Amino acid sequence: MRKKSIQIIFVSLFISVFGQAILYGDSGGNLMPQQAAYDVIYYALDLIIEPEERTISGSLMVRAKIVDDLDSLVLDLDNVFTIDSVLLIDESSYIVTTSFFASAGKVFIEIPMLLSIGAYINAKIYYHGSPRISNNPPWDPGFVWEKTPSGKHWIGVACETGGGDIWWPCKDHPSDEPDSISLRFTVPDNYVCVSNGQLIRTDDNENGTITFNWFASTPINNYNVTFYMADYWRIDDNYSSVGGDRIPFNFWILPESYDDAQNHLPVFFNEFHFLETICGPFPFSIEKHGFAHSPYWGMEHQTIIAYGNNFQVNEWGMDYIHFHELTHEWWGNLVTAKDWSDVWIHEGLGTYMEALYVEHLSGWDSYLEYMVNRKPGNNHTHYYGNHEEKQNNVVWYSQ
Repeated sequence: MRKKSIQIIFVSLFISVFGQAILYGDSGGNLMPQQAAYDVIYYALDLIIEPEERTISGSLMVRAKIVDDLDSLVLDLDNVFTIDSVLLIDESSYIVTTSFFASAGKVFIEIPMLLSIGAYINAKIYYHGSPRISNNPPWDPGFVWEKTPSGKHWIGVACETGGGDIWWPCKDHPSDEPDSISLRFTVPDNYVCVSNGQLIRTDDNENGTITFNWFASTPINNYNVTFYMADYWRIDDNYSSVGGDRIPFNFWILPESYDDAQNHLPVFFNEFHFLETICGPFPFSIEKHGFAHSPYWGMEHQTIIAYGNNFQVNEWGMDYIHFHELTHEWWGNLVTAKDWSDVWIHEGLGTYMEALYVEHLSGWDSYLEYMVNRKPGNNHTHYYGNHEEKQNNVVWYSQ
């Protein structure tokens, strides 16, 4: 009886862990040989977002350099989506349709000939579908379809634990960041769509939609690629960096909170200045320090932090969400763990920056008190992400 109970428990664990894993690619862990054989150089994501239908459709183009002989290109994508077609584009811009199949959260794309080390490949994937919905953002991966206090759409996506493949095809591994990414979002023309990097232009499509064209010119991890859509108002300012640059400060706020955000700006400036003095010049000064009012608490999306902390400071004198997520621009976005088993680099150093800021505001005793108060939440008993433990020849993935 005891042996049978253990077997049932094992099967249940297998279904709950591995059953979820086949829905979208595991973020981190060991790479398949076909994925280790290429290095992503560039992505171009072009999506239409339909708020009423809660669907997305469009394309993803990937350019990659071959680092080991390759005869098929493998990307990750949540299996809730339908892939319509895949194109290969050679260096002379010749386009050919190729065959593909999707299985267990991965897309296998046929390459007509063996590609050798040093070659490049360009593939464009057309797809559509209803992305999974996050039940507990930002910790549960998925789209966030909410409404603002005025009843308008408020949309975002949270994918730190699931990776970018929950909504776009990518090589879903923190070790491989593209040098740059182009992001195009077509939305209803009475909304604003915000994303990473710089806004290059907006296109009025004269059909009730508008397209926002963003470009991130610095390396970015796929879990940090994001968008926010709402009836935003924008606050613009500039900051004189310790490195001598003028950094654009662009904050997208719901109209209902615009005055609160304006009054809160000194808090943001002070926290930003402190982190520059401790960590060095802001690593994305050519783009922006930005945040978007979000329908969830917060997330460190590169150059466009998710902010849902209602413009308040805590008992230590910091706006915790702004400060903590801002630390990740250095520890997480600039310096990124190659696998989630080393995510302490992101979270541990981010938390330490909080303690240093408390010391800066209130002195050494407050620093010690803050560290003591943080200790109960760091019992080191849980792994983050998809850390691997090999036990009895079984690979366990713990969330």
